[in-house]
Amino acid sequence: MLDSLYPKYVFIELTKNCNLYCIMCREKKLYFDDWYMSDEILEKVMKTIVPHAEVVDLRGWGESSLDPRLPKLIDKISQLGKKTVLYTNLNTHNPSYWKNIIKKGTFLAISIESGNKENYKKIRRGGNLEVVKNNLKAIIEECDKNSTFPRPFFTTVISEKNVKEIKSLVDFGLEVGINEIELNPLSRPYHLNKPLGRWFGVLPEFEHETNCYLNDAYEYAKEKGISIKVAANLYHENSMKYKKCCHPWDYCCICTNGDVSFCDHLFHNTNAIMGNLNDDDFYTIWHNNKYEELRKMHDEGIYNQLTEKGLECQWCSKNRYGNLEYLIGNDSRAIDLKMYLKTREVKR
Repeated sequence: MLDSLYPKYVFIELTKNCNLYCIMCREKKLYFDDWYMSDEILEKVMKTIVPHAEVVDLRGWGESSLDPRLPKLIDKISQLGKKTVLYTNLNTHNPSYWKNIIKKGTFLAISIESGNKENYKKIRRGGNLEVVKNNLKAIIEECDKNSTFPRPFFTTVISEKNVKEIKSLVDFGLEVGINEIELNPLSRPYHLNKPLGRWFGVLPEFEHETNCYLNDAYEYAKEKGISIKVAANLYHENSMKYKKCCHPWDYCCICTNGDVSFCDHLFHNTNAIMGNLNDDDFYTIWHNNKYEELRKMHDEGIYNQLTEKGLECQWCSKNRYGNLEYLIGNDSRAIDLKMYLKTREVKR
């Protein structure tokens, strides 16, 4: 049975455009004028979904700060008494822009994989770490003035290729005033003989080496007073018991074209689309047969059909600890890196 008539946590994908083309995301620069959510769809979302939500997360496949509507939109969401979340590469605008964003109480996550200028440029192609540093210092300055502002954290995609960069992130965090780093596994297509779903995390042949680097990084960060957390298993294995996902009941994602997806990890996967706001009102979509069937499969732990469609719900149920679910009162959340490493020791 559905606990809520509306979702508690709503994602609004303002744009699919990005100012960068990072190695784990895009092969080349992509920018299209029609890759922005229309005013009509955004108005529908603001009138019919946001008033019922507790958290509004302004992210999708692109960099939301490219949308000139963002500051005023955050103002409106704040006036409605909702929490606002924004993930950003922080390579846009100037310090005064970002000071204004944090003053609205926005939960900011900074997407970054290295604190070394040259390595950063190789990973975050088109990016400039100096811009990130200047913007971050301004943000942290405001947070230091007002302890009620949520302090930003680093969100980092990890693979065997960049795990050595964690120490440089610790140093960079210390320099700019960030005290938390959240690690997530790299997702990539399976090999050709395994066409369904995606491969998550470190490849098996690099497991021991990566473990050594993670242990070393944890001790280094501890000395510096910086916390490292893990949002999902960094290796492609089932690391915990089945956990019921709250997303089919509490989350929804509105894509730029009005598509309604049930999960922020599956924004543009056609099999995760429950309907479209150009065809139906949101309440109808939220309670339609497709959504109800999805909830039933999650409730009963039946993933066969979802796996066959290339949806990684089964992997998530046994490997994802959590992200910001705690903002809506759910106990799913990222765990301390040391605790994570201990769970892997016990498993073995």
